[in-house]
Amino acid sequence: MERVIIRPVKDRLARLEDGRVVPDRGIEVTRNSYVDRQVLAGDIEMIEIEEKNAVKEKVKKFIVKSNKNEEADNDDS
Repeated sequence: MERVIIRPVKDRLARLEDGRVVPDRGIEVTRNSYVDRQVLAGDIEMIEIEEKNAVKEKVKKFIVKSNKNEEADNDDS
């Protein structure tokens, strides 16, 4: 089965099949007819896994850069 990341559309409340609320940050689920119906209804949007991985890489680079700046600041003391 295909795994996808879903998140609610702005100002919409979306639920998973088991009744849990879909978090604003998104959640990875198995794509099925329930998910497809929610997308068609406009309650949720699917995020590409590649897009999520690209965001993770940007965050990782930012953290590494921030850590290097902190180390440089500590060397001055």
